Amino acid sequence: MERRGLVVCRRIDEDRRAATVEPAPEGELYVRISAVAVTGQQEMSKGLGDAGVAQLVVLVDRLLGNVGVD
Repeated sequence: MERRGLVVCRRIDEDRRAATVEPAPEGELYVRISAVAVTGQQEMSKGLGDAGVAQLVVLVDRLLGNVGVD
């Protein structure tokens, strides 16, 4: 996550084995965007159930395959 710029790790001078981990500004934005995406996904799939979601995934994969997107 640090390499992706989502968190910042800082070593503690008193104990080189320890570190603090804090969200980077980009990480905070990622968390907010992810929360919105999850909420949207839950709203869209409301009432489908696990079987319905699985069927939807199969159908969308087939549609994407038909247009050359894998």
